[in-house]
Amino acid sequence: MTNRRAGEAVAALVAIAAVAVLALASYSGGMKLKWLYSNVAETAVDHEDPALRPLTVAGDVGAMVVRVTEAIATLPRWEVTTVQGGTIHATRTTSAMGFVDDIVITVTAIDETHSLVHVRSAARTGIADFGQNERNIKELFGAVGKE
Repeated sequence: MTNRRAGEAVAALVAIAAVAVLALASYSGGMKLKWLYSNVAETAVDHEDPALRPLTVAGDVGAMVVRVTEAIATLPRWEVTTVQGGTIHATRTTSAMGFVDDIVITVTAIDETHSLVHVRSAARTGIADFGQNERNIKELFGAVGKE
């Protein structure tokens, strides 16, 4: 078998496996397999995972933007790309394959002394992130909580 034919055979098998996994996920009756067909994660007030709900913190928006950017500076493979008002744009690069995730952190005021931190993390490539974007949010919240 030539290299080209072998490559085509492997690609066909991968495609068949992907269809089978997606079919399983569709008919899984509640199995949590969304990481197999999603490359985005974001916080939500009613998220089923409490660790993926927006973070409520003491401090005004300006103080929280500083706190979040300082936390990002401590995380390996994370980089702040822009900060504008209460919005922080950052990236995280995976160690194994060098994939880049784009992360948008939005800090809004709840009142004069408390802020809400909402995060959206999305892979630039692919159709599945294998849970990495959810882990990005949890890693960020862990770092922000340590400050």
